[in-house]
Formats: sequence, structure tokens, C-alpha cells
Amino acid sequence: MDGRSISLESETVIDGGLTWTPATDSFHLDANLAVILGFSDRGLVVDGPVFRACIHPADRERLRELGKSSLISRRPVKTTYALRDRYGTYRDVRSDGFWIENESGEVIATCQRIVEIDYANEARADQVADLAIHIVKLVAGAEGQSAKAVSEQIQIHLLRLDAEGKP
Repeated sequence: MDGRSISLESETVIDGGLTWTPATDSFHLDANLAVILGFSDRGLVVDGPVFRACIHPADRERLRELGKSSLISRRPVKTTYALRDRYGTYRDVRSDGFWIENESGEVIATCQRIVEIDYANEARADQVADLAIHIVKLVAGAEGQSAKAVSEQIQIHLLRLDAEGKP
């Protein structure tokens, strides 16, 4: 992503689903996605070119190539791109999807979950992970153990808590 505009408006975060049918090049959008993109207040089917017009022009060719290669390999589809909302603002999203095949092994559709990227939460999660690594290294040094040994002890402790049903 290249820092294209992120919506700061107080509106629903993009979190929706779609199904693409290659044979008809049509997209079935769930109600949340249809509303955010400004198509409808309920789920609906749109033609491929109509949906692709909502994708940032700089992302379209890359997504087209990813779609072609994923269709051949049948790999799960995981990518990020910018999607235009009903106000014309491009919002960065993460898409995770999988292919659906019929009894003959032919691909009949892909199902995808589209979720807006929350850069602030991701940055906080990275900071927490960095802090945890730093703490493990400090404890390891104080205890005269390797960071790996301390990490393993922490994992065992967390597994015990899970097994005992403690938070």
C-alpha cells in the first residue's frame, strides 16, 4: 500500500463478504459491503467491471494477475488493496478467500472476507510484541538462560493456564 487516503469519517468499518463467480464474472456482495460501497442496503449481485471500478486503479492489474494465478493453483487468496467507499474515499482492505469447486473439480466461485486495515491497532500489536520480546530477553539475561528457554517456559505456563481454564 502506498499511503493512499484512509477514511477518517466516522462510519462503518469495512467488514464484509463477497463471492465471485468466474463463469459469469459476477460478484455477490453481502449487505455490509453493498452499503459501504454505495450499491444497496442489502446484498446484491454486480457485474465484474462494476465491482472492479471500486478497486484503486493502481491495484487492479496486480489483483487481476493474482486472481489468474490463484485460480490455476487453487491457493487461498490473501492480499491487500484499496477499495473506494460510497463517498469516493479509498480505504485499505485485507482480503482472505478460498476457492469452491464442484464435484468435477472445476472452480465455480471464490468466497472472500474483506476487512478494513486498522493501522493503529496493528501498530499497537507490533509494539506489544516488541515489548514482549524485550522482556523475555531481559528475564533471560537476569536468569542466566537463553531467550528461547524463557520463551518456552512462558508458553508452557500459558498452556497450563488454558488447560486449567484460567484467564
